[in-house]
Amino acid sequence: MLFRSSQHEVSVSHGDPSRLAMIYIPAASTQIPAQDNGVYPDPINPSKQKWVFRKGDIYIRKVDESVKVEIPEDLLLLPVGGGPEIGLEEASEITQAYIDALKRGLASALPPLLPVSGPEEVGGQSLIQNLLAPKNFLLMGASGSGKSVHLRHLCLAALTQNELPILIPAGRYRGEGLPFLLDYSVGPFCAKGSDSIVKAASICCLRLLLVIDGLNECQGHLEQLVGEVQAFRLRHRPRIVIASQTEIISGEDLALQRVQVTPLTPLQKRFIYCFHAGIIPSTEADFLCQGFSNAYDLGIAGRCHRRENPVATRAELYDRYCREYLPADGATVLMALLRHFAGRMGQEITNFCSRDEFERGAESFLLVQKAPLLLLDQLKSSRLVNITDDSFAFEHDLLLDYFRAAHLSRVLPGFDSIISELAKPRNQPLIAFVLPRYKDPNEVRALLGATSNLDLFNDMLAGRCGELARRA
Repeated sequence: MLFRSSQHEVSVSHGDPSRLAMIYIPAASTQIPAQDNGVYPDPINPSKQKWVFRKGDIYIRKVDESVKVEIPEDLLLLPVGGGPEIGLEEASEITQAYIDALKRGLASALPPLLPVSGPEEVGGQSLIQNLLAPKNFLLMGASGSGKSVHLRHLCLAALTQNELPILIPAGRYRGEGLPFLLDYSVGPFCAKGSDSIVKAASICCLRLLLVIDGLNECQGHLEQLVGEVQAFRLRHRPRIVIASQTEIISGEDLALQRVQVTPLTPLQKRFIYCFHAGIIPSTEADFLCQGFSNAYDLGIAGRCHRRENPVATRAELYDRYCREYLPADGATVLMALLRHFAGRMGQEITNFCSRDEFERGAESFLLVQKAPLLLLDQLKSSRLVNITDDSFAFEHDLLLDYFRAAHLSRVLPGFDSIISELAKPRNQPLIAFVLPRYKDPNEVRALLGATSNLDLFNDMLAGRCGELARRA
């Protein structure tokens, strides 16, 4: 059966006797699921009649009126456009299976939200509540500030307000097209692909929520990705939340409201450290975490918790972390392998590579070193890397920086070459891992002259780059 109006048409067909969802169709768009009862003005002429609708009814546009359509309850709405037919029952099964798998995936090893003690602090449950508002957001924060953790909590919370989130790692985008990135993002949770998820969400009256993490990680393809997200927004009307270390796009591009995550308070640092250390939060832990400023550093400091022998610098912390999570009898070879891949990824300005590329390169590396391939299986089961069916990446971009810094220190021919390389903007984050390795005051001062990063100076004043750097 086909309902027609002067400008639009909506197809419905017989199927499972399930109640139809409310669909409201103004002249400005093809199909908009209504979430609640309400009153909408005419989008063409706001001074004309307002259309009143109720959730559960179906309307189509007819001239200047919103006409209620009386149809049997055993009719199912089909998406306008091409593609295979999806009935309401099948759409419900698709969305529910996706939601169940998404909940399991996001909740796995998810740290709790941080406590917030004042309105001036942007984080924790209050931040999640703000991000649930019917707006688009740009979430700003330094690397390791907890943006990704907040986004995972946001996705879980959005499920409770009739939204269907898709968590998208922007760093995986290399110009293949947004459909490819969407398929990659929903793949672990739905075997039918993103197109089925989008159609099923529309039929079930679930608003899509695109949660894009790490926008700064795809700068080489940023303009193309933003353009494709804009086109998707015009077609499907999703809500959008983007996280980025820097404000690399204008908020006007996607009607984004900017939100800045505030630095961690002493209470929050204690909470993160003690959670990962598996100890009861108390002020006794404050001296163990006061030297670290971001959530990732505090997390690995907690996992490496030793009250009798705390680490002093970030470089020492990451050294200990890698030693504890790599097999003792193969740690030297695996550290060299990870430095090798970090160097390659740094040259290509990427934070991931294909699994096939990693496995082939790793096997060749181990054969040259005359090391057993069993070490590769042990590396895959460690915390230090994330290996999926089709990709390889380090656990965090800060861990990638650590291995990149170690790689540069070993392969560059001399100190002057190191200074020249670290002075490049993309290598500035590596200086914090290089500085503690040098004991000559003149070399330390030369390294300091290679940076203009204010965050690094704060780290140095706090002693996280070594005593020589702090005094210099």
